[in-house]
Amino acid sequence: MSIGRPPQSIPAGALAPKVRLVCDVLVQDGLLKPEQLEAVYTQANKSGGRVEEVLLELGLIAEADLLKALAARYKAFFITSEKLAKADLARAVMDMLPMKFADKLGVCPLMFDANTHVLSVITADPDNLENLR
Repeated sequence: MSIGRPPQSIPAGALAPKVRLVCDVLVQDGLLKPEQLEAVYTQANKSGGRVEEVLLELGLIAEADLLKALAARYKAFFITSEKLAKADLARAVMDMLPMKFADKLGVCPLMFDANTHVLSVITADPDNLENLR
């Protein structure tokens, strides 16, 4: 169920579904007001960038609140940007995915479970299931 409609100045279909999904989650969680949607939709459409970046640039939500809400939506672990920047990632784990390949997929290896042979990654696009298989 979509919370807010894009303004009429944005052509139908011009707004990426991800923009509406993220905004809907934030409105449902009470972190974004429905009356703020027009500014977000307009800026996201104009910039062509990630809606998460637009929300932060407009100062509508704190990064930690945004990340917590999206982590809950995707049933994923939450980690702040500050903690991630300070994380000591094992070189062996980083070497499991060639840098060019990881960059192409938009992922970063985080940890490897030797018992299950599962490589956990962090990504800005958890909806892209093809890249996460």
